[in-house]
Formats: sequence, C-alpha cells, structure tokens
Amino acid sequence: MLKKWLFTLLILAFLQVISWNLLFSYKREQIYSFWNPSQDRLLSTVVGDISGEGHYFKVLKFRTSKGVRMEFLRYRPNGIKELVREVNLPGPYNGFFAYRGHSVQLAMGDINGDGLMEVMAPTFDENLKARLNVYYYHTDHQNFHPFLPQ
Repeated sequence: MLKKWLFTLLILAFLQVISWNLLFSYKREQIYSFWNPSQDRLLSTVVGDISGEGHYFKVLKFRTSKGVRMEFLRYRPNGIKELVREVNLPGPYNGFFAYRGHSVQLAMGDINGDGLMEVMAPTFDENLKARLNVYYYHTDHQNFHPFLPQ
C-alpha cells in the first residue's frame, strides 16, 4: 500500500513539473534571467579585416542584464586577441535587420563607400523604436567610434 502511494505521488510530482514547464515555457528565459542576472548571453559574432590593413577583428554582441553590449577584439600576429573596446548599445532590446538577403543581429560591411568595413548592430529602445548602431575603425586612434552620417 505504501509503495503504491509513493509511486502515485512520484507520478503526480513528475506530471506537475511537466505541466509547469509547458505552461511557462514562454516565460522560461525571463525566469532564468531572474535567477541568473549576471549571465551574459552571446548573440552574434562577425570576423573580418575592418581596418583594410590586413588586421582582423572579431566583434561580439552580447545580451546582458542591463541591455546589449558589443566587444571589439583585435587579432595580433602571434594569435593573441586583444580587447580594443566595449560598447553598451543604446536600447535594452536586441534587434535584427535584413542585410544582403539575410536576417542578422550583427553585420560587417562598407556602408559609406570608403572601402573600409563598418560594424552594424540593431537594437530597440523601450518603446520598440528601431535603431541601427554603426561603428567604424579609426586607424589613427586605433579604436572604434560611432558612425555619424553627415
């Protein structure tokens, strides 16, 4: 009798866990981020010769508890990666946009026709207004700066 009761209780507990999982699957990410607020999540990466001088950079886009962040890493000839800059992007939400026929979260391309690559990262603000953040590599400063069209 006790074994039947324990087995029934175990089955009910298992079904309860499954039903909670199905019921709250759409909230899983919010629940996870509530319990792990410091976890950064890698969203996208691009690698390329941004400077036009044969120096390769890797750009990483993360979602953090405070919004969206990008990191720019330079590949050194000896294989070591060096952090050039970290940027907290405006707007707390990650975005996608269509670039060359693909839906992307992060892209690299020459958008102003100067022969050098720019990095494009879309975000959304609190009102879900889209923003395309564009950064270019300034060879004199050896750093990335926001691209401001004139």
